[in-house]
Amino acid sequence: MKFYNHKTIMIFFLLCILLSGCKTQTENNNEKESVSNSIASSIESEQILEMEQIALSSYISKIKIDPNSVNQSDFSLNDLVESIEYIPLETKDECVIGSINDRRSFKISDNYILVRCPKTGLFFLFNRKGRFIAQIGNIGEGPGDYLKSTNPYFINEENKQIILFAIEPDRYIYFDMVGKHIKTIHSENKDISERIGGRVVNYFNEGLLLMIQNFGETPFNFILLDNNFNTIARHVKPVQFTKNANFFISIRPPFSYYVYGNRMHVRTNILNDTLYFFENSQRIIPKYTINAGTYEVTTDLLTDQNFNKRAFLNLSSIFESKDYLFIEYVLQFKFYYCYYDKNKQKLFHFSSEKGISNDYDGGLDFWPLQQYNDLLFTFYDAYIFEENAKKTNITLQKEPQGAINTFKNISSKIDPDDNPVLVIAKLKK
Repeated sequence: MKFYNHKTIMIFFLLCILLSGCKTQTENNNEKESVSNSIASSIESEQILEMEQIALSSYISKIKIDPNSVNQSDFSLNDLVESIEYIPLETKDECVIGSINDRRSFKISDNYILVRCPKTGLFFLFNRKGRFIAQIGNIGEGPGDYLKSTNPYFINEENKQIILFAIEPDRYIYFDMVGKHIKTIHSENKDISERIGGRVVNYFNEGLLLMIQNFGETPFNFILLDNNFNTIARHVKPVQFTKNANFFISIRPPFSYYVYGNRMHVRTNILNDTLYFFENSQRIIPKYTINAGTYEVTTDLLTDQNFNKRAFLNLSSIFESKDYLFIEYVLQFKFYYCYYDKNKQKLFHFSSEKGISNDYDGGLDFWPLQQYNDLLFTFYDAYIFEENAKKTNITLQKEPQGAINTFKNISSKIDPDDNPVLVIAKLKK
């Protein structure tokens, strides 16, 4: 941690407010009703105090991405992970899934894998060995049914329940672990019903995190709900702007999020260059600023009628280890993969166009869709394993032969038409 004298602290504090994009406004409310706008101004002094505490206790690392000045590195998967596990999802006529390439398409708990089929919208439950257990609910309008667009869903192992959030009307649908409908609870929370473009992710045992895309007049980016789906806090008021009617089509995905050190980390990609973490439900702290200079998304870009012709950088995903921050971004419809060395305070790009080069087991180059502490999760289509087996320029690992043999054995058993394969990589200590 770096230390500052009094004058430096005050300058840093002012810069946090005026320049860095860390424009955090927090509303606290322990009651079950949503926080009213009338009390927002009364907590302004608390917000300033919180920012002062941040300035005194935190150093925000500033990361600059310059696509015109690329430093490449020979950093590889063997430098990052201590093990890789492959879990083929069982393939049956009643659980055909297709490709999984969206971090919102699956949830993984200690003993279960819950997958949402991108094409049909149906949910399928597997155990952690990949064996199919049950279909969860049906598409429709009957009791326990949901629309194809249903997105947020949760595995509650403690109560042996699967919970889906369905819309029109907003409601939570509860199932047991074999897919039987238990109950439906309707939500009256306006923070949920007015969340256009938002998504919900687990927020440990304290409740749920609702992340809302900034459409120009969005009051808050992050809203925390308790386990009864009542609002307990709102965080980060985004920059307001007059939107172009079609702007949101070209700036997806709107959020990056991951769990590391038992803390949820989040970054909004619209007009805020700051990556935050939640210290608790009432406190959100800036950790990194990630800026792309002339390629950064700005209000001028969002209101430009010719924005489709302009080049801008959009962060797609972020994850983290002890010494590195890993960043995926899109520029002019092409994906790039890089990492920030925390010790050297320098950004490097990977040479692979698919993520981190895999010299661990001779398998596929790797990039996660989700992170939960030291576990990284992604899915590979079954047919890719057959294609990879035909490669002749595989770079082998530096470790014992066992991992290579394991990958070859898994690959030989996978049919190209099977369901996708869950890949779990564990970070080195």
